[in-house]
Amino acid sequence: MFIPLDLLREKALKYGIDLDDRALERFDLYAKLLVEWNEKINLTAITDPEEIVIKHFLDCLTVFSKVEIKNGARIIDVGTGAGFPGLVMLIARPDLEMTLMDSLNKRLNVIKDILEKLELTADVVHSRAEDGGQNKAYREKFTEVFNYAVVPLSWDSLEPEMGKPRFSED
Repeated sequence: MFIPLDLLREKALKYGIDLDDRALERFDLYAKLLVEWNEKINLTAITDPEEIVIKHFLDCLTVFSKVEIKNGARIIDVGTGAGFPGLVMLIARPDLEMTLMDSLNKRLNVIKDILEKLELTADVVHSRAEDGGQNKAYREKFTEVFNYAVVPLSWDSLEPEMGKPRFSED
């Protein structure tokens, strides 16, 4: 075990997300692969296993407590980088039709490797957000659009009662 799975399971439950054993195995492997790949290509400054759980995985999972996402929803993660939030969402909900878009092909090669090792499927698209938004193949094709670090989003401006997406202990 690479990450504290009990912490991940317990805190995810606080958000109404019941992670099964297969999801927990995938999160553990994802964290391990993330750290390994990070030695070759800069993906994240966060490499401590507990910090990965709190600052990456749980942060991304909070979306499920804020937005109702239907089974089989078509989602695009614009600027996926190391797979945040799209890959995290897909691990928790493999029923989602996920598209992971990023402007750097070297990051997408990492994502493809991780998807293969996690035995998950997603469309992986090499495109800048501005170009993808103009491409008819991606316009009005998704039920949800997410990003993690492309531009700052104010959830308060979207839905005042939603609050902040940052994980906290409360």
